[in-house]
Amino acid sequence: MQFPRRTLQSIPTLPSIYTSFPVRSEPNNRTLSANDTTASTATVETGIELVPIERSNTTYDKILSPVTDEKEVVVKTRFSHIRAKPLPHLPRDRWLKSPTHTWNRLSVKYRILALLFVQVCLGLTIMGGLLSVKSGGRHQVDLGLEPETPSDVPSIPIRMGEYEISIGNARQQSSSCLARANESAAWACSSEEVMHISITSDPDSQHPGQKAITITHSDPQRAIKYGQLPLEILTIPLTPSLDPESPQNGDAYHFKTRYNRTVLLSNTNVIPPPSSNAPPSPQDTEYNSATDENPWLCFFNETTVEGFIYVSQRPASLTNSTSAWNSSSIITTTSNKEEPNGGDGLAAPPSPFPYTFKLTELRYPNNSPPYCERRSISEDGTLTTPRGARNLLLMPSDAMSVLDNRRSSSRIRRGSGRLVERQSMAADRSCRCQWMIQ
Repeated sequence: MQFPRRTLQSIPTLPSIYTSFPVRSEPNNRTLSANDTTASTATVETGIELVPIERSNTTYDKILSPVTDEKEVVVKTRFSHIRAKPLPHLPRDRWLKSPTHTWNRLSVKYRILALLFVQVCLGLTIMGGLLSVKSGGRHQVDLGLEPETPSDVPSIPIRMGEYEISIGNARQQSSSCLARANESAAWACSSEEVMHISITSDPDSQHPGQKAITITHSDPQRAIKYGQLPLEILTIPLTPSLDPESPQNGDAYHFKTRYNRTVLLSNTNVIPPPSSNAPPSPQDTEYNSATDENPWLCFFNETTVEGFIYVSQRPASLTNSTSAWNSSSIITTTSNKEEPNGGDGLAAPPSPFPYTFKLTELRYPNNSPPYCERRSISEDGTLTTPRGARNLLLMPSDAMSVLDNRRSSSRIRRGSGRLVERQSMAADRSCRCQWMIQ
């Protein structure tokens, strides 16, 4: 069976189908037919792809799809941060990922050495701070009246030689550096002692005509007695100065040093202070070697001793004695000529000291702590240390109260050498002994 053959021109052309997505359309009118006359005039957008919102990359306004469900295309500029939000980081080991430090690369040996070095540095720093505070506090406590050297007197004439001086009861005595009242006897002032004073030229001085003084005990073989042991001072230079406490006494020679002060106490630790000018009785001061007694020997180390020799003041005992005070023997010039008995080296018998002499011993509670040791008396009368002897520490006063008292009670005008206000002895917590030999 053969089909009839038809030419292409005889076959009618099929109409074209256009799909339009209007911007605004009614829900009831979804599509347009091919015979609709408006199809040729409607705006046709070709190549539009409806994708999920996560993949949307269009800037068109809301467009409705030809299906029943509506899909909204979101403008990119409104929620651009949604696409740009990074994914969260996974947790990782901080110890493994952190860079290796220098300390971790050191061995255990070098770590220990480094720690020891840091500890030593810290210890030295703390020790230096403590020492500076202690030395600074001591400097403030010891700061007192400094003598002034006369500017118009290049040198003061003084007789050189060997002298003996007898000291009586102290005119000032205080044991305020000790906190306990029952230990005040440990600070006893000498009475009725004879000292040997030697005034010579200072061999170690670089200045010609420099004088020096040496103080020793006149009787080394004396019997052992209670109280302060004899004062001994090695050769120290004498300085021309003025006494700030007594400037009316005129020109003077001054010396100041420290020594270890010792006091001998009875076994009962009681020494009554002298109540009169009469010397104490022998039974109160001398030991009996036959008695079985263990005395106390108390040490006050770093005690300050200071002296002023008033060359323009002669003692009252030598006022009417022309032999002891000869004005022609006093050097009145600044030459190097000295006394015959001091320059020729001949030994002269000791004579009374021809000048008024003030001696002061002073100790503050911030010095080294005082202590006492047990002693025993041997058959020959000497002091020995018994076996198993115990020590006794004395309680000093508060050193800080000394600083407060001195700051509040004393003010000194520097440069002029003039005293503005003298510190009060009642407020001073220092141990003090002062003798005036005149």
